[in-house]
Amino acid sequence: MQEAIRSLPYPLLVTLLAIIILSGIWYFGKSLATNHGSDVRVVWYLFFLTAILTAAAATIGTAAGAIDAKGNFHGSLGVALEFILKSMLDLPKDLEIFLGIVILVLVPQGGSFLFSGVISGCARAPVFVGQSFSFLVWSTAKSFISAAGILFSMAGYGWKNNWEGWSARGATAMGSMSLMLLLLVFYILSIYREITNRLNDTTPKTGGRNSNKLMAWMSRRIKDSS
Repeated sequence: MQEAIRSLPYPLLVTLLAIIILSGIWYFGKSLATNHGSDVRVVWYLFFLTAILTAAAATIGTAAGAIDAKGNFHGSLGVALEFILKSMLDLPKDLEIFLGIVILVLVPQGGSFLFSGVISGCARAPVFVGQSFSFLVWSTAKSFISAAGILFSMAGYGWKNNWEGWSARGATAMGSMSLMLLLLVFYILSIYREITNRLNDTTPKTGGRNSNKLMAWMSRRIKDSS
């Protein structure tokens, strides 16, 4: 199978990959459009905003001499542009930061709930749980969207200006990576909305009673726990 794929002409391979990625974006975008159309609009707005800002920064940097004809950075402005570019594309670092914030918010609350409830019977339900997961999902999505916009814009800009080592094939690969990031964003948002929709559905009565009993026991020594 791999040999068959490798034997395909590069333009045909790129076309097939683009069709697959765009089909995935269409599918997950369609699933969001009915009840969460704003999610789709936000994704495309941030993508094109980032792409335009990237092209504008590259144009200004080139005119100011911060980016030379080969695509290399020079001077203090060039250093700043390179730092911003690398920071925006450092997705693993972004995920570490976002997860760290969520852990900092939720884990101490979980420990407090468990020990104050089991030992002392005065627990209160943790707060900002839903907001924390929403923050994690949307922060991750926005980070991926920004990276996608940067890659898409830089692919076209670098190829158009004949930057050193910037071939049509390389620009195409970078553009494909941009679209794959967008596909991942739509997939993440679709899964997130599916989970939240299910959680917002009516809870089975037995599950609700069990949950209420657990909460009542965990807060058994609080006078207004009933």
